Amino acid sequence: MAEERFGIKPVGVRMRCELCVAGEMLSKDGIVLTTMPPLYPHCCNQCGHKKNFRERYPTIRWVSDE
Repeated sequence: MAEERFGIKPVGVRMRCELCVAGEMLSKDGIVLTTMPPLYPHCCNQCGHKKNFRERYPTIRWVSDE
């Protein structure tokens, strides 16, 4: 096996509210629900809609430059 290097860059990912569409779902105070898999409570910053997700938003994902 040989090591191979490749370019990557960070991309920000936000979750829009499914109810009002204008708002952004934001993670609530670092709370983690101990379910399997773990869930993270979020609240819309516009309408207050609440929903749990499998990851915290906003988040950073790494994508290939290629």
